[in-house]
Amino acid sequence: MKFNDIDCIKTIQEGCLLYYSNGQTQKINVSPTQMISNLCKKFKGLQLKQFYNYKSPYYLDHMLFQPTKSTRKADCEYINMLHILKINKLNYGSLLHFANHTIFVDLTPKILYKYLNLNILFKLRIEMSLSPI
Repeated sequence: MKFNDIDCIKTIQEGCLLYYSNGQTQKINVSPTQMISNLCKKFKGLQLKQFYNYKSPYYLDHMLFQPTKSTRKADCEYINMLHILKINKLNYGSLLHFANHTIFVDLTPKILYKYLNLNILFKLRIEMSLSPI
């Protein structure tokens, strides 16, 4: 699997579970934060702290991984915001619909739409600055 096919990185007891856009999953024996950190080192990713006060997303090869909690917390999970097709409210959280699976996160749709808006605006600014005139 290629890392740019990752939809979500969820916390499990043994480490993390990667959800891929083709519907497959993969268990890794590191925490989601360690996984993102390793991907950033390997693929020259960066954390976008200058635009955010809290829960800064990570930009990796035209993907934006948004943490669901503080990255210092062990149960922090990461969502590739640009792969989300639909968001539904469910009790105290949200159901995120991707191409081949649905995932529950404990963030309200309002917060997710806020992150989605910030991430898409940033992605457009990056692509506009990189495109030739």
